[in-house]
Amino acid sequence: SDGRTVLAGGYDGTILRSTDAGANWQPVTSGTQNHLTSLAMGSDGRTVLAAGDGGTILRSTDAGANWQPVTSGARSFLFGMAMSSDGRTVLAAGSGGTILRSTDAGATWQPVTSGTQNHLTSLAMGSDGRTVLAGGYDGTILRSTDAGANWQPVTSGTQNHLTSLAMG
Repeated sequence: SDGRTVLAGGYDGTILRSTDAGANWQPVTSGTQNHLTSLAMGSDGRTVLAAGDGGTILRSTDAGANWQPVTSGARSFLFGMAMSSDGRTVLAAGSGGTILRSTDAGATWQPVTSGTQNHLTSLAMGSDGRTVLAGGYDGTILRSTDAGANWQPVTSGTQNHLTSLAMG
């Protein structure tokens, strides 16, 4: 991708799209009134996913110009998403320890056992697409070394809610 397409998601199904690196924005019809809390874009810049409350997952294959709902099988509030650099593996995390995994660029989703009931607010995926971290309430950090198929708890040393993760 050329880095010129930028998307923003928000309350009441809001999706804004810019094709000039964020200088100008246009609203896009999302087809939902649910709050959208996370976006993930593949390295090709064409496949984009949005997640939010009520287990909402939306998918675009044209760089966010058009969106289709995808059945997630979850009803939880989805707070965070992460996508592998090739765009095939996608993860979503949310309330009650929910983790959803897709291996077909977000077309279908399967629940994954996280081992926690704590809300998971964020995900970060390494460049290898195999190492993934999930963070959440009460200092929860989970680690996966198989692209999100299995998770192990990691001691964080804090009871504070963790709201974001970054992995370089």
